[in-house]
Amino acid sequence: MSTASPTVPRATTENPAEDVMGGLLITIFVACVLYGMTTLQTFLYSQTYTKDGRFLKFLVYTVCLYPAITGYWRRYIRRSASSLSTACKSADR
Repeated sequence: MSTASPTVPRATTENPAEDVMGGLLITIFVACVLYGMTTLQTFLYSQTYTKDGRFLKFLVYTVCLYPAITGYWRRYIRRSASSLSTACKSADR
């Protein structure tokens, strides 16, 4: 009677991107939580401090909306501008 332990096959990743996706998922999750906290703080500020001046309110809203605006700019506006300039260059030829 042999008491050899059964061998468990090692998990091999066929796709090299699988190693990265776990860290990417955690990073996106943490970023979403932090952005949600910022949005909540901005909402609570606007409900609590209604008598603050316009400049301070503008500053708070700008800090809250800055990531969304820059993300939109990087994703859509810049891509549209580059594809538009490519289309204009090809139309000139």
